[in-house]
Amino acid sequence: MKRAAFFFISAIGLIPQPGQAQDTQVDSYGYAETTVMSFVAEEDAWAYMHARYRPTFEATLNDRLVLSSSFSLTGRHHTSQDFFWTDCAPDQTCFFPSRFGHENGLFELERFFLDYYGEQTDIRVGRQALFWGSGLLWNPTNPFRQLLAFSPWENRSGIDAVRVNWAWPWEVDSTWILSLDQDGNLAKGVVRLQKQFVDLDVALMGALSTLENKEGSYVGFDLKGNLGLTYWVEGAVHLEPEEYNELVVGIDYSFDVLDTWVLALQYSYNEAADLDPMALYLTDPFMPLATDKNSWVLSSGLNFMEDWSLQSLLYTSVDNEAGVAMNTLSWAGADAFSAQMAWIQPYTFGDKEEAALPGGGAALETADLSAFVMLWGRWNY
Repeated sequence: MKRAAFFFISAIGLIPQPGQAQDTQVDSYGYAETTVMSFVAEEDAWAYMHARYRPTFEATLNDRLVLSSSFSLTGRHHTSQDFFWTDCAPDQTCFFPSRFGHENGLFELERFFLDYYGEQTDIRVGRQALFWGSGLLWNPTNPFRQLLAFSPWENRSGIDAVRVNWAWPWEVDSTWILSLDQDGNLAKGVVRLQKQFVDLDVALMGALSTLENKEGSYVGFDLKGNLGLTYWVEGAVHLEPEEYNELVVGIDYSFDVLDTWVLALQYSYNEAADLDPMALYLTDPFMPLATDKNSWVLSSGLNFMEDWSLQSLLYTSVDNEAGVAMNTLSWAGADAFSAQMAWIQPYTFGDKEEAALPGGGAALETADLSAFVMLWGRWNY
């Protein structure tokens, strides 16, 4: 961690310092939430519960510098004696450097960064969320991959990095990122260029990993436009350690049904499915989250009665003859409180008898076809 501290202190030193000082202004906001998830199967039944408090503090140091910090306090419980937390060992040692405490009670520093806002350059230094891409579920151009569609209460993991947004001539925006690994060593370098046309957004990117035993590189593109309906094409060409391609192609359209109804359809192609998944996991820092070569995603979002919405997601793996459906009913009728109920149903077709959530790993690959039911509420302040 000393290397990480030195890295960030050095990066902060490169940020231009405004000549005019002002009084520091501190703002605070955040939320408290509780979640209950139930799984009932023929051979097992369990419930998962957690309560989380996540405040955010923003200190405006002057006209150009803002310091932000977000942490979370989480208490959680699982009723199954056979369950183990994937982020904490039985001896209560957490594998994530940002998490501390008992396996059922965690403190996590999720965000801690300094923003500099210049005329043509914005710089963010510290632990931050890094994400981009037009695709549903899968984003080939995002080198910091995480699947949150089936755990919507989770926040995106923070990455220790320096990010520079630099406006070029001809209205081209460029993003430059250097990130660290958990030991404070330089891990990844990313460059992304984006240009907006009248009805088309074009982005090109390249990523390089210097992780020990996980060196890798790839390039990607992301096109998103509107021709009466919205369409996107996002793809990646992996160069090392293995050569393979990823591609997602999708469309969506808005209908004047009730408040509004948005329907989206996407096809995903992933050549990494032909490779040994364990070998790829051990050597490829940009390994796709998808384990299927050909898959479809159908998404529906219906807003009604001003405060209600129904989100539906249907994922189907053509090769594995299985998939999962998720429906989420949301209510946001109060100023500060919102509530959601979700139902996740794995399914199969053909002769298969087991199903799994996409990207779920071995723990879910052996699950039967029973459903997951989730309830959660959030209070914002």
